[in-house]
Amino acid sequence: MKKMKIRELITFASGDLFGGGAQLVIGFFYLRFLTDVVRINPILAGTVVLLSKIWDALSDPIMGSLSDNTRTKYGRRRPYMLAGFILIIIAFTMLWFAPNFSSQGAKFAFVAFSYIFFSTVSTIVMVPYTAFSSEISQDVKERGRVNGSRLFFSQIASLLGAVLPMVIVGLFPEKTGYLMMGLLFGIFYAVPFLGIFLWCRERTPIPEEKSRFSLKKTLSPFKIKTYRSLIGIYLLAFFVMDVVSAVFTYYMTYFIGRGDLLELVLGTMLLTQIAALAFVIMLAEKIGKPKTFILGAIIFVLGSFALGFYNTSWHISSIFIIAGVVGLGLIGCIVMPWVMFPDVTDISVLAFGERRSGAFAGFMTFMRKFSSAIGIWIVGFMLQFSGYILPGDVIVPSDSNVRINSESQIEIDLAKDGITDILINMDGEEVSFLTETQMDYTFDGDSLKISYIDSSELAVVVEKDLKVSEAYNFANDSTMKSIKSFNQPKSFIFGLRVIVFILPGTLLLLAIFIAARYPLTQEHHLKLLQHYKEGLDQEEVDALRILLI
Repeated sequence: MKKMKIRELITFASGDLFGGGAQLVIGFFYLRFLTDVVRINPILAGTVVLLSKIWDALSDPIMGSLSDNTRTKYGRRRPYMLAGFILIIIAFTMLWFAPNFSSQGAKFAFVAFSYIFFSTVSTIVMVPYTAFSSEISQDVKERGRVNGSRLFFSQIASLLGAVLPMVIVGLFPEKTGYLMMGLLFGIFYAVPFLGIFLWCRERTPIPEEKSRFSLKKTLSPFKIKTYRSLIGIYLLAFFVMDVVSAVFTYYMTYFIGRGDLLELVLGTMLLTQIAALAFVIMLAEKIGKPKTFILGAIIFVLGSFALGFYNTSWHISSIFIIAGVVGLGLIGCIVMPWVMFPDVTDISVLAFGERRSGAFAGFMTFMRKFSSAIGIWIVGFMLQFSGYILPGDVIVPSDSNVRINSESQIEIDLAKDGITDILINMDGEEVSFLTETQMDYTFDGDSLKISYIDSSELAVVVEKDLKVSEAYNFANDSTMKSIKSFNQPKSFIFGLRVIVFILPGTLLLLAIFIAARYPLTQEHHLKLLQHYKEGLDQEEVDALRILLI
């Protein structure tokens, strides 16, 4: 069998720019995009993601079977890489378009359609691509280098996806900025798949007979004990990552109070992962993949413990140190399941008499998306349940302060003397003036406008669903300023602590328990490959079946 050239290896691995980068951008920024830009309530935002994954429950396994049964002169997987080149650009751009509908229902319907369309495109591309990763070479070491290189590109995409999106958004008006970010990243993610179609080759034998789709065959990988263990490790690790990712922007903005440092903190976390990647791969070869996963999970739990008990009186450098610890633990948790995956597909030949990489990849990809859906929906539910306040704009004089108290009321200190002058309850449309200055107010749709009685000049404007530019027209010499009402009630801060510490710690302890009992050791995998090449006696084969299947 012809060995892979370096160009082919790099080209194929670069496909994970999309696999790793797109999910990270969505995980970190999409929930807040829905709540703060599209402006739908958190439980609806979480439901958007959940609905898309219900669709994935149908499309992922079907795509695995469809990919397995594809027969073209370009192979089974490559035609889908060409389709991905076009569809990714369209789908990722559409995902970040914020419609100007007035009703929550219309906004919900549009973003739900956009996300389902994106999920469909992701399935069309990533299921064949994942199966391709176990078929691009029959050499175990070569295949390991391919998948290790994939993870390198995934981490590069993650770094760029953490640092650049909000920089791009900031170059334009808010809605235009998100749309441009989606377009630029869509092109960046799509281009590698054109190269994969042109330069990469499948190297495992393709069965001549096609198989018909059946639910039984689609679920067949779950019959294998080793695969079930891998799914357990994978599901728990990525569930934790998705939950922490979705809530981290809220954590930095509302708890730490330094949303301006978000990109730098995320960059620290991801640079740590990239720096540690080669070490993690070498460590896995030395002590084994399950033990490497366990070590990463322990480090991650320690980092999440520090996040949960973080004290805002600590020096700000401490959050960067904690981010580095979390990144170091996370790289072990997310790398190992995918490095272990090609080894598990080798068992399918022993179990079923044929390689079912597509079915294995389809079910694993579905579980990835399902865990993400549940995680993000839980975050949306907890945001709503804990009293999260959509950050409407408050326009006040430049020399005043604004905060939100524990009862979700807006307090305005006009003189910056530490005394509240105006107390506002937007939900109840109640305004209390605690100053001797004579003022009057009126609710105009979703905007509250407060002015001095002896003047028509506005003193304060508070809005719910309108943009600042629609609520107030700033003149060049305006003495007014616009701020986001970022303060949140104590119940919400407590919810953040639960999400970043208690949930990850509990789930990763369970993942550690499963990894400690993982049946496919290096020794057993080598014996399995020896059986395929040279054959083992029946007693040894039966022992492998009992152990692995």
